[in-house]
Formats: sequence, C-alpha cells, structure tokens
Amino acid sequence: MVLILALLGVGAGSGAALAQEPRDASPAGATLGAVLGGAGGFFGGLWLGASGDCYEICEELVLGAIAGEIVGVAVGAHGGNGFRGNVFADLGVSAGVGALGLLLTSRAESRGAVLLAATLFQVAGVVWTEVRTSPMIAITPGSDGARGRIGLVVGVRF
Repeated sequence: MVLILALLGVGAGSGAALAQEPRDASPAGATLGAVLGGAGGFFGGLWLGASGDCYEICEELVLGAIAGEIVGVAVGAHGGNGFRGNVFADLGVSAGVGALGLLLTSRAESRGAVLLAATLFQVAGVVWTEVRTSPMIAITPGSDGARGRIGLVVGVRF
C-alpha cells in the first residue's frame, strides 16, 4: 500500500528526490534480544519468586523463573527488533511454545534435552513471529507531477 501525503503546495521542480532505504526487520537483533531477555527474565523471575522460607527449590521459585523466561523472550525479541513487530503475538507464541515444552518435558525420560529443544523452538518461534509482524517502511520525498506539488511517498508492507 502506498500513501501519498502532500506536504507543501510548491512547484514540482523545487525539490530533489532523495530516497531512504527500507528498514527491514532485524532477525539477528531479535534473536539476541530474545536470548538476553529470556535469561534476564529467568533470573528476575527466580529473584521475584524467592520467598523468605524457601531454602530449597520451591513452587514459587519455579513459577517465577518460567513466567520471567516466557515474558523475557517475547519482550527481548521485540526490543531487539527495534519495537517494530507485534509484542502480543510474540507473547502468545512464547507462552504457547513454553507450555508445550513444559508438557513434553514432564512426560519425557531425557528431560534436559527436551527442555533445551523446547527453549530453542521457543526462541525461534518468537523471532519468526516478531520478524513477520514487522512492517517494512520506505519513505521517499518526491514530487507529484499531476498536481505540481512536493510530497512524501510512504510505502508500507505488512
């Protein structure tokens, strides 16, 4: 979809047409953000879930770590991509894949391998969602020859 916004009612020859490159989504930034956000969320959730009378692994500790990791992966990927995708879709994918991973982990014999695979699929799914929901925006100052005005052409791809 291309929108033409007329900014000035000046003659067509008075402005030079300069083009900006489209800003694409950043899969590398989203991946780095997801990994760092997941780690930060995991340890932040551990800290928030810790209570004064919990000297071993207790339910609040585990729930805090899981919730922190799920939110951290989604928000980290969103931030790593420059806050351009859909954070709510990222949260949905992160929670869905995380829940499926926990379910599969509880039924598996080799829990460590399943948990690692689920975490990798979670990061990959969230990064894919973040990149696919990021619009590509190109802004090109130019002229509208039919009306003789200078304008701003904004192309948006969804």
